[in-house]
This record gives sequence, structure tokens and C-alpha cells, in this order.
Amino acid sequence: MSNLSDFIGSGGGLKPFQDLGTVTGTVDLDVSTYGSFRVVQGDGDITFNVIGASANTAGHAELFFYRNYDWSVDFGNLDLVGNGYIDIPQIIVELSYDNVSFSVSSQDTTPISITFNNDGSKMYMVGNTNDSVYQYTLTTPFDLSTASYDTVSFSVSSQDTDPRGITFNNDGSKMYMVGATNDSVYQYTLTTPFDLSTASYDNVSFSVTAQDTTPRGITFNNDGSKIYMVGYTNDSVYQYTLNPSALQTTHIHGNYKAVVVETTI
Repeated sequence: MSNLSDFIGSGGGLKPFQDLGTVTGTVDLDVSTYGSFRVVQGDGDITFNVIGASANTAGHAELFFYRNYDWSVDFGNLDLVGNGYIDIPQIIVELSYDNVSFSVSSQDTTPISITFNNDGSKMYMVGNTNDSVYQYTLTTPFDLSTASYDTVSFSVSSQDTDPRGITFNNDGSKMYMVGATNDSVYQYTLTTPFDLSTASYDNVSFSVTAQDTTPRGITFNNDGSKIYMVGYTNDSVYQYTLNPSALQTTHIHGNYKAVVVETTI
């Protein structure tokens, strides 16, 4: 994190912010004059040059950059990376679409959420039209181009008619679904790990209504001792602690935090 002194000009005041607008081509970032920059990439390649370094040999600049992924980005004077003026990996995260997709419309026309098993050989989708979870096999782990439907599904409609998120425990022996109709998390057992054809409802659930009346997704930490739920009503993520007996008794402790609520289950 930059210090306040990094943005102090030679006259003692804060360096001003420069909004360069929507641009392409060569863009100069004058770090001797400005402490932060805003750049929107238009329809064209863009090359950043950091200038004014000799007048500002100690300090950093913040770049608020809005990328156009149809065009390339480069930095013209890369020697400045070694001097700490710009850190490319922290500013530009290169993402590109693989042009790979997999249709699930034959199973459900309102897909809501997906998750994978540990090794990426199985994918699971929960759909809102049929209130069911569907299982798929990927012959190459995590590669959608090799996906196929297993003709295996599991209905969760008896628990909730608006399923919103699913997740598994580490060994695939338990599945959890969060539903927005009853604002609860439901627990299921799979006698064969990660095999939906062996799933059954445990008659165990946990209400999250006190935290959010529109839950949207759930996930676990690595050892299964914490579960996290994201809610749409309050725009917050909530944290829960699981006892070894899983989702059976509720005891709320401590004070609610502004964003994260921790609850022991």
C-alpha cells in the first residue's frame, strides 16, 4: 500500500488527480505532477509511458484503468518497473475467453449456480425451473469442451422451490443447498462421494433469515469448519462456524459486524 508521502508534490501539497478520459495509443503518466490517474481504453491498442520520474525518484502512482479486452495493453518504458513506479501484474490481469461453452438448457432453462468436485472431473448445476441439481462428467478435468450430462439429477423441491446455491464438503459425502423461499441451508448425504444418484435429504436445515432474507450462494473453507453465505437483501457475506454435529442447533454469539456476521451452528 502506498504511503501518503508518495503523493506529496514538491510544493508540499497533494499531487492532483488526472482524468485522461477515453484514449488509445500512447498515454503518458506524469508522476512528477500527478499522484493518480484514470484511463478508459477506447477502441484501440494502448501503451503507457511513465514520465517525470527524474523529478520524482521516490513515490508511486495509482492507475484506475478501465480495460477494453478487445485491444492490447503495453508499457513502453519497462525499466520503471524495477524502480517501483508500476507493477504490471497488480494493474492488469489478463483474461481471455476460451470460446468454450456447454449448454445445460436440456436440463434446466434457468440455471442458477455451479460447482465442481475436488479434481474437476464432475460439475454440478442447480436449476431454478425444475428445482434440481444436475451432474456432469468432464473427461479432461475442468475442461468444459469435454463435458457431458450423466443423466443424473436430484430434486430439492421438497426443501425449497427457489434453490440458489450448492456446495459439497471436502470428501463429497455431504451436499448443501441454500434456498431463497425458506431462507435456509439444507444438508444432504451422498453414500457414494460426489454421486448425486446416491443423495438423500438428512432432514437437517439451518435458517439464515436473521441474517438475510434473500440468500444467493454458499461455500466452505478448506477444513469445513466455516460456511459462508452471500445475501442479496443486505449486500453482505455472512460467516458461520459448524460444530461436528453439522447443521443442527443454533446459537448466535457476539455482536453483529457491519458486513460479516459470525454464527456458531
